[in-house]
Amino acid sequence: MVDLRYEAGLPDLMYEQTQGHPCLLQKLCQEIVANANKALKNDISRADYDTAVQNAVLRRDNGVIDVFWGQFCKQRDLKDAVRQILLGETPANKTQLLALEDHGFIVRDGDHWRMRVPLFTAWLERYEAL
Repeated sequence: MVDLRYEAGLPDLMYEQTQGHPCLLQKLCQEIVANANKALKNDISRADYDTAVQNAVLRRDNGVIDVFWGQFCKQRDLKDAVRQILLGETPANKTQLLALEDHGFIVRDGDHWRMRVPLFTAWLERYEAL
């Protein structure tokens, strides 16, 4: 087994962008390892991480965020509330706001709400919400 060496600060960035979401971290790490094995390299750079984010997470069918959006939000009629949050607005429907907060998808950021996981925000902005 060969040890991978991550660029300084990269593990912190990975945690910051995923907020420790286990499935997102697993997808990213799996992609990083697969790419490192293909390239026969042990040193993982920010560019390697960015490639993994594009290939494993910021895909329409990533299996994590698309389930949040396509199932959780759709079934609970939360899409408008998520769109409002992404626009920096407080959702008008308090029941929807509480559902997103109770499930840990949003957090208060000063006077506004935001998605807790930055990669969720990036995916939603890229594909569906706006």
